[in-house]
Amino acid sequence: MLHMSQEHVDAMNAILRDSEPVREACRLLPVPRTWTYHLADGPDGRPVDWTVRFADTVEFSLEPVADADVVLAGDWAQMMRTVKAGREGRQLDSGATMTGDVAVVAETSPVLEVARAVATLPVEFPDC
Repeated sequence: MLHMSQEHVDAMNAILRDSEPVREACRLLPVPRTWTYHLADGPDGRPVDWTVRFADTVEFSLEPVADADVVLAGDWAQMMRTVKAGREGRQLDSGATMTGDVAVVAETSPVLEVARAVATLPVEFPDC
């Protein structure tokens, strides 16, 4: 399964939908929140969007959201390298720039960490 493919997103969402620890973490948020990654130069040369919604649970999608609380913009290949490095225990700067309400990142990051612990699946990364 390829990282952030529709198959990967569907599999993560199925796990997250039924995860009580994720639901519990989401209940601590005062209101629903959304992050969108807008990544240039995807595999077919077009932009790629990843969205993370924090509401009753955490849900990923491959659709852009115009009114996201936080937008992270960067290069798709660099983001793939960064995520892969993180999975290998290394740190790599994604080079992404952030716009929007930065306080939302602090508020939702603990929830995202719970979601990652629950729904990180074995995936393949493209050569970038």
